Amino acid sequence: MNYKQESVNFDVLTGQEHILDNEVLETAIRAEGSYFLNDTWDVEAGVQLVETGIRNFRGINLPAFRSLSKEVLRTTSLYVEGNAHLQTYTTIAAGIRANYFDKLNKYRIEPRLTILKKLGGPFSLEVLVETKSQTTVQVVDFQTDFLGVENRKWELVNGENIPLLTSRQASVGVNYQKKSLLVSLEGFIKGVDGVVTASQGFLNQFQFERTFGSYVSHGIELLVNPSFGDLDSWLTYSFLNSDYTFSDLVPQEFRNNFDISHALSVGLTYQLNNLELSSGVNYRSGVPFTEPQGIDKTNDEIVYDFPNAMTLDNYFRMDFSAKYRFDISDKWSGNCGIAVWNLTNRENIINTLSSITEDGELSQVNQKALGITPNVSVRISYKF
Repeated sequence: MNYKQESVNFDVLTGQEHILDNEVLETAIRAEGSYFLNDTWDVEAGVQLVETGIRNFRGINLPAFRSLSKEVLRTTSLYVEGNAHLQTYTTIAAGIRANYFDKLNKYRIEPRLTILKKLGGPFSLEVLVETKSQTTVQVVDFQTDFLGVENRKWELVNGENIPLLTSRQASVGVNYQKKSLLVSLEGFIKGVDGVVTASQGFLNQFQFERTFGSYVSHGIELLVNPSFGDLDSWLTYSFLNSDYTFSDLVPQEFRNNFDISHALSVGLTYQLNNLELSSGVNYRSGVPFTEPQGIDKTNDEIVYDFPNAMTLDNYFRMDFSAKYRFDISDKWSGNCGIAVWNLTNRENIINTLSSITEDGELSQVNQKALGITPNVSVRISYKF
């Protein structure tokens, strides 16, 4: 896997050029095997070696500044999983994964358990418990770089200011599936440790803080997917509650930047011969933000209220698309389509940033989502 980002910001007034390059190269090799004990039991096991390298370059011409860093981390993993298909219409998958991170000189054991059980008729139960880890983190240096567009870069964990990101989560879901109707309801809880403040995109008093902590999220997710011949529809709803804990910040506990309490999505797709019509509505609560109270003239900095105590206005968007498929010959075919994003042209504020102007006044800039945006596409395909 290879990922590369190149960014250039040029200030016409000062002649300053700011270059930022971020490259990720990941190579993996894996060997695995399975053994079937009988019709009920089977076992899978394997070993995986992953090498992740990240290169970061920053260059500024005025004043002259250059910074180049290259980091490599190798992860060795051994894993084994046993699967049981019981006569009680129950499937159990239990596994364990042992990881060794050479750069951190650290071992980590990650157990996982999945249980699927038919409850009778169209009902089934799914239980999932697992732990995971991540060795890369996407961070934001400065929110105002690159014309104010948030610019993220990938960095490797180092066990110091960027700890290993670990998570533990559990969920219980009940499914109903019969003929053309699927209903799924799931409750979950998730805890993540090693969360770096620079990866969360803070726009308040913690924007320049560099520390790490954790967050805990819990909620429910609902899916309703009925189909009626050529008409397919779906409805999804989610409720989320998520809170940070950073022991080095004051206050230590407050709402997560991505704590969207309610999210609702409804969609319809209708197929009429070669014509496909689709429409969807997305509605969700606004994201949390911190209200500025004023300016501290002594330190020339903004004074903020309690972090993430306020919430932006709700988000609403309606989309529409139409696609038509056609045949040109036995070998050639094509499709053309039109799509309209935010059909109602609603103004949705998705973030807000406060700053101090050159006159020493408090300024607040709202980041808005796209207004009505039409798209037209044509694709021609040839089948060999």
